[in-house]
Amino acid sequence: MSTLFRLYKALPSATPRKVTALRPLFLAPMCLVRRQMSSSLSHESKCVPCEGIGAPLTPAEAESKHALVPLWELNDGRTRMSREVDTANFLSAIDAIKRIAPIAENEGHHPDLHLTDYKKLKVELWTHALGGLTDNDFIMAIKIDTILDRLEAENDDTQSLINAQALLS
Repeated sequence: MSTLFRLYKALPSATPRKVTALRPLFLAPMCLVRRQMSSSLSHESKCVPCEGIGAPLTPAEAESKHALVPLWELNDGRTRMSREVDTANFLSAIDAIKRIAPIAENEGHHPDLHLTDYKKLKVELWTHALGGLTDNDFIMAIKIDTILDRLEAENDDTQSLINAQALLS
């Protein structure tokens, strides 16, 4: 364990404001190590503070991680990624946004959400502070995929129920 990390862990939770402001400096080396070790990202992974990441992924790194989220499109510079979803209706699109928002807030990593044509949702990810993609974006994409897949399954179940009721009447 590094000396800086030991110092950070030794700080009491109720520290004066000046010392608390230094905590990101103690975390930075650990965040850099975490980035280098993060070859397997999953929906259980957590986003790390942007201050500790250092630099965005290179285009080659972003391309290699793209296999984790094949429904997402990388832009030409490999600095952003997006996914477009055609939801069942307006309320379904709003429901998707309402499900994404608390996850993004909890992770401290916020996507751009665009709702157009009343039911088309575009989710765009990149690490704004670094101007490119980081592991955080891929973590969020995995989590958003889980949300959108669940929502799609619920919409399919609802549509099947509507179709079954129509056949019975």
